[in-house]
Amino acid sequence: MTTSVDNWLERIRPSRVNLAEQAALMRMQMFVTGETHRILSETAAKITQRLLKAGEGEPVDGTLAFQVQSDAALIWREALTDAWLPMIQTMRREAASLAFGSLAVIIRGVAEQMEKLTTETRKTRKPVFEEAVVEGVFAPQLNLLVQAANERIYQDGLTLSARIWKFDRDTQEGINRILMQGVQDGSSAWELAKKLEKFLGANQDCPRWTATRLYRLTKTDIALGNKTGLVRSEDCAGQGVAYNALRMARNEIQAIHHMANDAQMAQIPWIEKEQIVLSAAHPPLGCECETVVAGGEGGQGIYPKGEIVLPLHVGCLCFKIGMQPPAEEFTARLRGWMRGEQAWPAMDTFSSRYGGGVSASDPVAIALGVWLFGDKEDILGRLL
Repeated sequence: MTTSVDNWLERIRPSRVNLAEQAALMRMQMFVTGETHRILSETAAKITQRLLKAGEGEPVDGTLAFQVQSDAALIWREALTDAWLPMIQTMRREAASLAFGSLAVIIRGVAEQMEKLTTETRKTRKPVFEEAVVEGVFAPQLNLLVQAANERIYQDGLTLSARIWKFDRDTQEGINRILMQGVQDGSSAWELAKKLEKFLGANQDCPRWTATRLYRLTKTDIALGNKTGLVRSEDCAGQGVAYNALRMARNEIQAIHHMANDAQMAQIPWIEKEQIVLSAAHPPLGCECETVVAGGEGGQGIYPKGEIVLPLHVGCLCFKIGMQPPAEEFTARLRGWMRGEQAWPAMDTFSSRYGGGVSASDPVAIALGVWLFGDKEDILGRLL
């Protein structure tokens, strides 16, 4: 990597960790958009090359269509199983890892507060958050979470594997349908190639567009929440197979991220409420998101943590912010617990689990720093 990642999590303020997490997640979505278009553009080029080489501009007959159909099926399957699916599975783990990075930042914040209180008085009930836990503390939790996400049942009754199977089948059937229709219509190889390119729906310019927005912003721009990289573009909207691939990828990344975020939020004893926030890319038309954001406590989108499950709909990019108690209230409660003057069972559990803190270089937690601050070499170096 081009830079040291050891202090990246330390650069994130605990009070802004949810915003940092959302910024990292949006960079991740931008990366997936570019990679999906790249993979499908290369797939379309290979199928087109095969078709044009075989047809040489003449009308496509049944024999030629069958030959191209077999080759196209092989090309598509290689793109799906060797490139796109491995990328998506990796990005799902990365999306879940962001929540563990946020937890590490939050633990660091309370550890610093405890250190101040310990200095104030030595009458603490027990040493807490004094030394960093060994690297890898989050890995078992991440593995269990990914397994649960894989087994999640969608509203249409399908699991992730079933949705992937359907996506694969629909794509192959679509390619076959175009080829067979071309035979009936007497289409030339060139005409069929154009129809297949449109069906796959990728734009070869999109990877360049996303890369520009991912890697040419300064670290300062990223840290300040520069939204340039999130601008919507017709070039990257996708159609056909590309649209369906991006739709599934984005939803999977959002879903597993929110599962992880809810799991980590549930562990934090001093956060009892959370606020639902509209994403910067939220469309102007009314939807369920706006109803939720305008509801809750005081009409401010504040709910007991865990009550609202995100994403609220397909393509939802809204996020949650943990509502911290007033500083004086939290400090007083923490002081009472440390002195043994006030029972706090949830804090007992939290302390026993993370009582040694979390290393700033935990391989799972550091994903937050890489996706928030990293450049191209940092990101690709983590994924390889």
